[in-house]
Amino acid sequence: TGVAGIAAGNFVNTTLPGLATPTTVSGVAPHANLIAYDVCRSDGLCYEPEVIAAIDQAILDDVDVINMSLGGLDNPFASVALLNLQDSGIFAAVSAGNSGPEAGTVQYPALEPWVTSVANTTANRTITRTVDVTGPLPVPPDVTGIRYAPGENIQIDADIGPHPIRDAAIVSPGNGKGCSPFADGALSGSVALIDRGTCFFSDKVQNAEAAGALAVIVANNRDEGLVSMLGVDQFSIPSLFVTQADGAMLRDWITNNPDSELRINALPSEVFDDALGDILSEGSSRGPHTSLDVLSPALAAPGSSILSATASTGPDQWEFLSGTSMASPHVAGSAALLSALHPDWTPTEIQSALMLTARPASELRKPDVATPADAWDVGAGRVDLADAATAGFVLAETRNQFVARNNRVGSRNLNLPGLVHSELAGSYTWTRTVRSTQDVTVHWTPAREAPPGTAIRVEPSVLSLAPGETESIHVTIDLLEPPPAATEWTFADLVFQPDIAIADLRFPIATRWAANALGVVIPPTSVREGDGSISGQVFRTSTDLTAPLTVTLANDRPDQVVVPGAVEIPAGQHASQPFAIQIVNDAIAEFTESITLSASAANHDSGSDALTVIDDDAATIESIVINPGQTQRSTVEELRLTFDSIVSIDQSEGAAFELLNLSTTESPGFTTQFGDDAGRTQVTFRFVEGTSVQSRLGNPPVSYTHLTL
Repeated sequence: TGVAGIAAGNFVNTTLPGLATPTTVSGVAPHANLIAYDVCRSDGLCYEPEVIAAIDQAILDDVDVINMSLGGLDNPFASVALLNLQDSGIFAAVSAGNSGPEAGTVQYPALEPWVTSVANTTANRTITRTVDVTGPLPVPPDVTGIRYAPGENIQIDADIGPHPIRDAAIVSPGNGKGCSPFADGALSGSVALIDRGTCFFSDKVQNAEAAGALAVIVANNRDEGLVSMLGVDQFSIPSLFVTQADGAMLRDWITNNPDSELRINALPSEVFDDALGDILSEGSSRGPHTSLDVLSPALAAPGSSILSATASTGPDQWEFLSGTSMASPHVAGSAALLSALHPDWTPTEIQSALMLTARPASELRKPDVATPADAWDVGAGRVDLADAATAGFVLAETRNQFVARNNRVGSRNLNLPGLVHSELAGSYTWTRTVRSTQDVTVHWTPAREAPPGTAIRVEPSVLSLAPGETESIHVTIDLLEPPPAATEWTFADLVFQPDIAIADLRFPIATRWAANALGVVIPPTSVREGDGSISGQVFRTSTDLTAPLTVTLANDRPDQVVVPGAVEIPAGQHASQPFAIQIVNDAIAEFTESITLSASAANHDSGSDALTVIDDDAATIESIVINPGQTQRSTVEELRLTFDSIVSIDQSEGAAFELLNLSTTESPGFTTQFGDDAGRTQVTFRFVEGTSVQSRLGNPPVSYTHLTL
């Protein structure tokens, strides 16, 4: 009942037991039609035959979304059933599990790449006791509804105050932590604000009570949540604890308003505070995936202390529930709304919209509150339904590809938003295919955030998508320096920024260097022929060498690049000294070419890196053979040039071909396309549609002269 209420519960106004004011409760997709499949037996366990039967029935019932707040289905029949679900156009949200905080604890069925696995984070709403500054008027909102935790065994059964509130640091300069006695009566009839630190909580309360305080508020001295103070129940006055941020706001108010008053509320209130949200639950299962290079969990959603309905028919029909079983229905409800808004989107397109627009992991926090979360905590981040609804492009994947790529190497290029590689040994390229969802052409500019010591290249450099257009993106990670010897995971994001007012789209990157990997690093990754010599290094991702390691170097174009025959990695080190890479200047016009340098050593897998050599030699071609074409006036024409050898052509800005003796009514506008045909260069000029060109193409071909590079 609780899970169903989170996903699709209707709007209800209610007053919870003990709550001071009424509140409104609803699910993510209120009024959605619900089907509940009873798959768990009387012993509380959910067995595979019933679960698989329910999945098959959901396909027959033609549902749009299912939620699976359960685990333990490590079974090939369950895997196929879930794949059938995806292939039938049904989105599946699955709880990641509650076996954290250890790594690699996401459990099946959440590990299947064709479902959306969900981690558990906190929400920004809580039911808590509060204190309110009551005067002098007007009182700003930031000093009302301040959350507090009463000291251990402290009962506050009735409101306290309003009473004056005094800052210990003002009452007794230098004694803001209350570790020394205050003057007699210094806090008489007031609530004392004291900082945490240096002495025991009990010392602070004892000194405040002796000075006549009616209550004590202890403010934290570090950025973390509320704590329950120990050893303070021996005193006759109540004591409570507030966060560092709230303590600072109270102190600022008191400093500017010496006659301030405050009330300590006995009944809890509903409090909204963004500082409470987006904190990973300690028990939420963590990635990485145990056998595939995909993001697992895929997303995070609120799953801690979630208010929902119960199956009770008595007066208590509400309860607070926690776990990834509560996070998953948030995503299921989100998917239901997206399915209604975009009925043509496939399950993986819905998943990609949720992942690409999620609040990124780096803006969420681990359970210690201070440390940013990462992709193995929360996947792409916390779901943001408003942005997902208008995602500018989406990614689709097919059943055939899920089956064909269901292995570690193949999974890296499943068409999913996560860019993951667990065994890097050099440069690597991911390919993703996206489809525009917009009704106008959108130009997307990639903003590259690379893991330390690497660079990210994206092709195309600007992604231009017409309405409904599909395009492939190639994302390459290059080494700038030898990677660290440790094989820790590193995280980054590739963000595509649109030129219209919709949300950025973010591809999470998670990479780790293979243990004992041997490789080559060549910064920069491209040179011009006239550059002469650059440096490279060989590396091994370990420092456990007890003797020097001799590494043999080779390259596939020794006529263009000269390297030493071998280099040495010293004992106890993980990289060689830099070695020279000599670029041959042959004065022959050639196309830009990628050359691979490889490193090999006994008992090691070989590694490599690529170097792009650009030939700057000028060339002049005296004749052009133009393909036969129509003789009438046309708006789109092609000129194809064929050279006998590879020809270097500089495509950089300002370095274009010059076409002479073309009969045109205006300056020709054209784009170029290059191809290699059996060692020869073919260059195609395609005139931009709308450019008026008076054709002189005929049959047989007509030769033109004076093409200059």
